[in-house]
Amino acid sequence: MREQESATVAAALRAVGVELEVLDATAAFAAATTEVGGRQTAALAETTSPEEKRKIIGDTFMRVTQKMCEEKGARARRNAGAHAPTLTPAPRPPAHPAPPLTRSRDPC
Repeated sequence: MREQESATVAAALRAVGVELEVLDATAAFAAATTEVGGRQTAALAETTSPEEKRKIIGDTFMRVTQKMCEEKGARARRNAGAHAPTLTPAPRPPAHPAPPLTRSRDPC
C-alpha cells in the first residue's frame, strides 16, 4: 500500500465496526523476489519492471497472508478453477444454532 494508506483504510474499517489486525510487512515486501520466465527477479525495492513488480507483490501478498492465517489458525485452500488460494478460517463449531429462515408473504 502507499504511505499512510494502511492507517486510513484501517481507521475507516474500524469506524464501521470491523475488527482487524494490521500487519506491517514493509520489509518482507521490499526484500521479496519471485520467479518470472524461469529466472529469479531482483528484490522488489530494486525492480523497475511494472510486470515484475506486480508478480512480486502478488506472490508476496499470498505468502504473507498465508503465514498470518496459519498463525491465526486458518488455512488456505484452492477452489476449483481458481488461480490463487482462497483463505478461509478453519472450521469451528457454532456458538449457538442459527434461527430458521422464514419468508413473509408481505413484500413490505
